[in-house]
Amino acid sequence: MDEAAQEEIMTILTAMNVSSEKKRIICDALQIVSRAVQDTLTISCVQHGYERCGQYPIDFDKTMAKCTSMRKVSKIQYAEMKANVPHFVKIFRQKGELTEKDLDEKNIYTVLDSRQKAKDERVLYQQRAVLMNKEETISKFKIYKSKKQIAVEEKAAKAAAREKRKLQTPMAVAKAVNEPKPKKARSIQDRNATR
Repeated sequence: MDEAAQEEIMTILTAMNVSSEKKRIICDALQIVSRAVQDTLTISCVQHGYERCGQYPIDFDKTMAKCTSMRKVSKIQYAEMKANVPHFVKIFRQKGELTEKDLDEKNIYTVLDSRQKAKDERVLYQQRAVLMNKEETISKFKIYKSKKQIAVEEKAAKAAAREKRKLQTPMAVAKAVNEPKPKKARSIQDRNATR
């Protein structure tokens, strides 16, 4: 951790009224974490991670060996999928994603998925192949987040409206002003019985 970052952390901790001893402990711990990250997240380590799972260089067999749903795919389907990898790589490099339409065009369909929503409409981690830092992907994610926020706000507004309606019932009004409960309207049978 460089001196500027350490100074900024000290400023924040001072504003939070943290004692000098705790500041020192926190800064020491952050330096240890910073060094550990720098030592472990090296280019060769990240590269090895992609090689190990078969993502780069592309090793279809290695990647699919980790996929449990592939156990349901026939050998013919598997061979067809493998043969289409170069085609999909080209599309992915151009668009930054593989849509369900792209896969369906080559007869590669969703396996073991009974959910209602199409994969392309789900959150990013449930989509099949998406380049996370592509501008279009980021825009889609922002739209998804704003729709989700609107849904949360609409749900809260509906709940507030329900509560307001509850408070406007005759019983709730009577409780609020400590009046006796309003009398229930008598049924037609009760009225006829008292005549």
